Amino acid sequence: MSTLVKHGPQYEGKIGGIGVVVPGCCSADLRRSISTDGIAPFLDGCNLADIIEKRVGIPARVDSDVRAHTIGELRYGGWGEPRSLLVITLGTGVGLGWYVDGPLYPPPDHGAQGGHIAVSWTGGNPCYCGAQGG
Repeated sequence: MSTLVKHGPQYEGKIGGIGVVVPGCCSADLRRSISTDGIAPFLDGCNLADIIEKRVGIPARVDSDVRAHTIGELRYGGWGEPRSLLVITLGTGVGLGWYVDGPLYPPPDHGAQGGHIAVSWTGGNPCYCGAQGG
């Protein structure tokens, strides 16, 4: 069994923090996952920031994947300094993140799921949320 060691002096001042993204929503203080909407239930309610900080010794924050994607697009997407931006992610669900005149939406403790669209009303594959359609 291997153990993780706290970061050595070679990283001092070079790594300001660790960001962890999860599907679903996180606590307002960006410390833990609230719900992954059934995608990774073992992370629901998990204080990931504390776990990482204790194991690695570097400050950590946790946020939703779509909020992180939106921040990345704002800062590094080549859009200049937009007044507003909408990011739609497609993966295990539909994630929505938007920036309008300053604030980033939705807040961390609010789900960023755009919703499900059923293509087939009869049969189809089951979804992790319990709905059926394909």
